[in-house]
Amino acid sequence: MNHKHIFAYIIFISLSMAHAQCYILLKGHEGRINHAEFHHNGTEIATLSDNGTVRLWNTATGDFLRQYPRTDVELEGKIHSFAFAPEGWRLATGYDDGSIHLSTFPTDNGDECYLLPAIDETAETPIAAAFKDYKTLCIANKHGSISYCNLSKKKKIWYRFHVYDGDIDEDVYDASINSLQFSPSGDYLLVTQRDQAYLVKMHPDNRTEQIKKVGLSSFDHEMIAAEFNHDETKFICTSTDGTICINGVGYIDEAEETEWSMLLKEPAISAQFSPINDQIILIASTKDNTAKLLQVDYSNREYKVIKTFAEHTGKITSARFNHDGTKFVTTSNDGTAIIEDIKG
Repeated sequence: MNHKHIFAYIIFISLSMAHAQCYILLKGHEGRINHAEFHHNGTEIATLSDNGTVRLWNTATGDFLRQYPRTDVELEGKIHSFAFAPEGWRLATGYDDGSIHLSTFPTDNGDECYLLPAIDETAETPIAAAFKDYKTLCIANKHGSISYCNLSKKKKIWYRFHVYDGDIDEDVYDASINSLQFSPSGDYLLVTQRDQAYLVKMHPDNRTEQIKKVGLSSFDHEMIAAEFNHDETKFICTSTDGTICINGVGYIDEAEETEWSMLLKEPAISAQFSPINDQIILIASTKDNTAKLLQVDYSNREYKVIKTFAEHTGKITSARFNHDGTKFVTTSNDGTAIIEDIKG
């Protein structure tokens, strides 16, 4: 082998090593990982496994930090939902029996944990959870009700409501809520239920003021989730048939013509706007089990795939940005989660 070939070989090895360092593998859950979420400051990430446990990891190193439910806290059943508060260190986890476990970490004495009991004796498993702020938690269950809890009160105050617009359809009224998300301002709550998305305008005391159906009304399949963009002018939703739909938001107190919709023919189980640029969208593709970055041209209602990431050996289950859009995490039924750099 001459010197030119040796030099080329060294470059090849260096490039291979650089590529290998572009992502961090999180491994340790038993069973598939269904979802992951970055803490707002980007230093920790939580993953939810099919066996009903949540694990926290160091985002920079991939080191395992702690697991919920904790072994020193007596809780029965699996975790079905979790959410980080948008500021501070607070994690909420929802259990089979309708109870919510709140963890505040880290402190001088380690984690501080306490249990919010079920709202009532008939409370169902929390399917989705979202924080409005550090003291306000929103929980939804599979019988169509949404509940608020003011965590700043010694006696936790719950307020419960259902979403509907106009006449009540009993079949939809009691159907499972699939997802919840507060708008960045906290003024609105975006809810998916069956084949509908609802925009809920919040009153300052955290009670509902108005509710309105938004987005396409012609979906034939159930919505999986819906999320706002950073300035609340759009939301994106995915459905069980793999359809992605981007919607211009027509607010409750605005004219109907402010609404518009755009369909993306890119089968996916999850879709999310970049936190800093809503022309960039991250999807978990069900077509080839990859994560993809899409670039959207809203003026011409067109999009293109600009990057594909294929690191998992199994079916991809979710893909999520961190809070500055520089990294993302994917989860899979191969029991792993992978953190990648957007430029990787």
